[in-house]
Amino acid sequence: MAVSGSELRHGCDALPLRRDTGNSLHLFLAMQRWRFSADHGVVSKSPTMSRPVRARNLARALGIEEDDLLLWLEESAPIPTGWHPASFVPVDIATRAQHRFAPPPSPPPLPLEPRCAACLDAPTTPGTRPVLAVAGTACAVCDGSVNKRAALALIAAFNDHHVVRLLVVGGGPGTAEELRALLSGHIEIRIVDGESYRNTTQAEAELRWADVVAVWSSTILPHKISKLYTDTREFRDKLVTVPRRGVAALCHLVTDRVNTWPRP
Repeated sequence: MAVSGSELRHGCDALPLRRDTGNSLHLFLAMQRWRFSADHGVVSKSPTMSRPVRARNLARALGIEEDDLLLWLEESAPIPTGWHPASFVPVDIATRAQHRFAPPPSPPPLPLEPRCAACLDAPTTPGTRPVLAVAGTACAVCDGSVNKRAALALIAAFNDHHVVRLLVVGGGPGTAEELRALLSGHIEIRIVDGESYRNTTQAEAELRWADVVAVWSSTILPHKISKLYTDTREFRDKLVTVPRRGVAALCHLVTDRVNTWPRP
């Protein structure tokens, strides 16, 4: 809301103002250990006080013309003794000026997200600040699970290379269930366990569907099943042979292979 010079004068009628123009505002400010530069319109405190304040900035904050402010100050400066230059500004106007000049409030500190050393460089959760977890505190990313940590690395590699479909050939019911639980919602996964029946047509359709094919050779996997997926040259660039057991081992080897591919 703009404030006119007359409104400023009216707001100060109750104050013992000095209207004797023979003693200028320059003299008043000097007596208060202030400096006023008529050339530049600058009001500044003594060296022991804070930084200068330009008259034009104060006028802008009050919503009035700079000339009106300077004229009003010249006419309405209070008696020097015991007065501060801000003392004759009405409270509501001074409050508005302070709000306009005040620095923006500091943002609240981000909540901390404890992480293990292996997950410290993982992508940051929005609105949190990762910190190294102290002993006895679970990692907010992997919850202390090696398998989950490896699965998250696999998901990140798939995202980086814009691939989404993983076909796993081999493994038992337990590992299949864990893989689905870890990757579901992030990666489309199909699993052909060692006891499943497949023919050439089914295997070729699954090979065409997948972006990556992990052949888990260390698990129960009959040769007649595995060869359906490994003997076709057209899809060999998709194949990753996993010679070790464990969900983490499979995730690590597939991640390493995908990360060798050029990014789109």
